[in-house]
Amino acid sequence: MVSIITYLLVASIILFFEVLFPFGLWALFAFGFYALGVAQAWGSYGYIGGLIALAASVTLAALTLYLELRLLPKTLVGKAFFLKDKNTSHSGPEALSPEIKGKKGVAKTSLNPSGRVEVEGKVYEAQSTEGQIREGDDVLVEDIGPYGLKVKKA
Repeated sequence: MVSIITYLLVASIILFFEVLFPFGLWALFAFGFYALGVAQAWGSYGYIGGLIALAASVTLAALTLYLELRLLPKTLVGKAFFLKDKNTSHSGPEALSPEIKGKKGVAKTSLNPSGRVEVEGKVYEAQSTEGQIREGDDVLVEDIGPYGLKVKKA
């Protein structure tokens, strides 16, 4: 009985470390220890003992994950491990309006073939469609590409 409880507790501790040190292998070890505990309970106490150990394993795993994902981030230690802010920035063509095509701008960096351009007061990632464009050259927006604007010398 002591070894069954030990397997289940060790599994929960290993599962706890999976969130702190993500690798994927920790979770496999944890579920392996849960399986060992269930198998030993099944062998020692029959299918009822195995079912009880299985229910205890699921409950311990759920409790461990709840503690890690809900309570740990609110603690001083958890704040060091978890991100505080969401990334709400946008990039790529979905953030660019189609009306930008045909607008003129200025190269903020040299484009060889990529760099940054300023169009209507905003700076964008851009790629030159006609070779190198020097910093300060006037540019014309031809299209919106997968990684920013497609521009040529104006």
